[in-house]
Amino acid sequence: MNKALERMTRYSERKWWVRHLAALIPIVVVLSLLLPAPVQAEGGIAISGNFYRQNFRLLPGESLSSPDIYVQVFNNSDTPMRVRMSTQVPPGVELILSPVNFQLPPGGQQKVEVGIALSHEAVPGEYAVGITADSYPEGEGFVLAGAAQQQAKLTIFGEAGSVSIVTLTHEGELFRAIVRLFEQIEAESVLCGYSETGTLEMRLVPGDYLVESYFEDTKVAEESFTLAADEEKNIILTARTAYIVGFSAVPNYYTETEKVAFVNLKYTIKNIYQPLKDVEVILKGSLDGTALDGISIFSLSTLNTGNTGASYNNYIPPQGWEDGTYGFKLELLVGGELYTTSLVEELEVVAPTTATILSNLPLAIIIGGGVLLVIIIVLLVLLLRRRRA
Repeated sequence: MNKALERMTRYSERKWWVRHLAALIPIVVVLSLLLPAPVQAEGGIAISGNFYRQNFRLLPGESLSSPDIYVQVFNNSDTPMRVRMSTQVPPGVELILSPVNFQLPPGGQQKVEVGIALSHEAVPGEYAVGITADSYPEGEGFVLAGAAQQQAKLTIFGEAGSVSIVTLTHEGELFRAIVRLFEQIEAESVLCGYSETGTLEMRLVPGDYLVESYFEDTKVAEESFTLAADEEKNIILTARTAYIVGFSAVPNYYTETEKVAFVNLKYTIKNIYQPLKDVEVILKGSLDGTALDGISIFSLSTLNTGNTGASYNNYIPPQGWEDGTYGFKLELLVGGELYTTSLVEELEVVAPTTATILSNLPLAIIIGGGVLLVIIIVLLVLLLRRRRA
């Protein structure tokens, strides 16, 4: 009887779970229809790049064009496709794409650079601007097969200041560099200006800015500035095309005491642009922040392009080594004027302890000293016994 009752109870519980699960099925179906599915490109076309991360902040009449702003279009299908790019913008705004029409083989991709231009009639405000990539099968006319899109933010301002930026060589000549201008918005740097001529003139929204100049992917100058409404600012960047790299200060120690004997300095001068005349390297030292006398450790009448390795061995401070933290820095002079400096190398100098000195003594001396100490102790014991007797 008990077993029959137990089977009936289990059967009843299973029926309860079945009824409730059946009631949940319609709810799950409805939720699956309401929740957004993962975004996928239609017709095998897909789009990526950094356009969607842009927050354009411009003034009426201004423009921005840079290879650093782009979208990447992909053909994820197994058939060729033709692609036509289009834009969605408010009145007075133009997105400039290059290229606009192109073909993609199966698995192919194409980078499309994006520029933006505002007419003088553009109305201040906040907008969304978009780019769409439409795909068309090969040989079927213009029958739309799929599309992919990205959007970015655009803010048009009414008030402005102006800035003129020029990059010069050490000798004061125009330096043809890539200039990138960023607006500093909280902790983010937003690209707002670009030039490949070494110069840049723009009207800008009042705010904080950072301008950088590059030569062959190497930053040669930078400066931060703040611009107010109706202010006119001139920025002159001096390109530094020679650097001290790989600087190291390697200490050498006395074997017996582990005290610093001297320091060997090694470094490389990297020149990426053109030969420099009358070059000299000065070693500047310090002890616990107090400057030591500088010395000249290298000179050349002409520093050619490329890497020039150099070293200075057996350096000892003018006052000898003392306990403390030593700092070593190299200064590169061109024509007698400071051109650039190296990073600071530090060295901690401490007096060796008794244990350290003993640990570095030859084993024979340590054993001999121990034997001598034992003999002295034995003689003292015998002497004390004889006196007592």
